[in-house]
Amino acid sequence: MIQMRGVGKNLIIQFYKLYKMANISIQPVTIWNNGENKIAVVLNVNSIQDDLQSQANFYYKLETLDKKIVAIGNISIDGVDYTTWLNNDFSTSWIMSYIATRLNLTIKL
Repeated sequence: MIQMRGVGKNLIIQFYKLYKMANISIQPVTIWNNGENKIAVVLNVNSIQDDLQSQANFYYKLETLDKKIVAIGNISIDGVDYTTWLNNDFSTSWIMSYIATRLNLTIKL
């Protein structure tokens, strides 16, 4: 782990565990991909930019069971939503839920 002086929030929660976020299972969703219907079952999210104060950007992928990528994109968070995430110690579960909701996906329990 990188040691830095004067940086709060436990070194910004260990720099998001080295900026890798998470994979999470989702309820199956049909995606039209290259002329075929594919079933996405995994949401994969990485943080790609964060000013550590007011806004962040994430790259996401929707993947099939055999890890084929069927959709990609970017999601931004700012304002009250960013502040809520910050106040939840940059919780991975919180941001995954936020992104799934924004993409109209259901996290599989």
